[in-house]
Amino acid sequence: MKKNVPSLKKSKSPVLSPCRAGRGCRVIVLTVNLLSLLMFLAGCTEEPLVDPPQCPSDTTWNFVVIGDTRANPEIYRMNIETINRLSPVPALFFHTGDMVTMPDSSMEWEIHEEITGMLKSDIQKFFVVGNHDLSDVPDNMDLQHIVGRNQSFYYATRINNTLMILFNTETSDFELTAETLWLEEQLLLADADPDIDHIMIFMHHPVFPQGHHQGENLVNADELHQLFVEYGVELVFAGHEHQFFINEFDNVTYVITGGGGAPLHYENGGDFYHFVRVCCTDDHYRLQVISPEGRLLEEHDVQL
Repeated sequence: MKKNVPSLKKSKSPVLSPCRAGRGCRVIVLTVNLLSLLMFLAGCTEEPLVDPPQCPSDTTWNFVVIGDTRANPEIYRMNIETINRLSPVPALFFHTGDMVTMPDSSMEWEIHEEITGMLKSDIQKFFVVGNHDLSDVPDNMDLQHIVGRNQSFYYATRINNTLMILFNTETSDFELTAETLWLEEQLLLADADPDIDHIMIFMHHPVFPQGHHQGENLVNADELHQLFVEYGVELVFAGHEHQFFINEFDNVTYVITGGGGAPLHYENGGDFYHFVRVCCTDDHYRLQVISPEGRLLEEHDVQL
């Protein structure tokens, strides 16, 4: 769903979701967990599976992005199974956060890890922290669950000539911490590296929300956007809104992909379950928005 250019006005809204694993959410979450488990055990779908779309013939490599898979493991499982049916096999899998509803629910983490573990073994997996994924006091266990290693909630990886930066938007003072300095350092290093031609960013909270959270821009949205423009960031992926949106501003393409399984948001369109496949060619990215059953829902080309 293509949206209008986002406003660059700073929002006074808080960065964090109003229910970030707070204790007052437990009664609702217990119900959600029970429903999720029943759906997971049922393993049924009303829509028939179809052959997923092909990448363009000149594609050199491809990867997938999904977000907000909490609360409906059956939809997440179907997405994973369809990702496994893609040809050629994606090199990378990115999750933009909100893997569980309550971070201290061992059952939710077990279900998430079991389904994610169904991915083909040659697909590398990377995870961004979402507001529902963090405990009240984030610790090493959160790190192990979310990023699979005991280092940091923000990090970078590289494939071929492309740098992927995984950015943490879920600590209340992140805009004033070492993370922003680290981000700029990564961008500076990439700018000086002749072997890096492309940069992509992955985060949970969108810089400019377009649907359910429209107007709740990150508190340092303008600063982040200007960094992205200055250093030639091409694609920025986020979740948080359980919808799909894509828009371009100052040659930066912002993609919101939060339809991985969490209850859909029905404001402003884009309200369907999906994941995004990115087919990389020498002169453009083709973004394929694919349903859990394998249907091509939308397709967008981003010229390089």
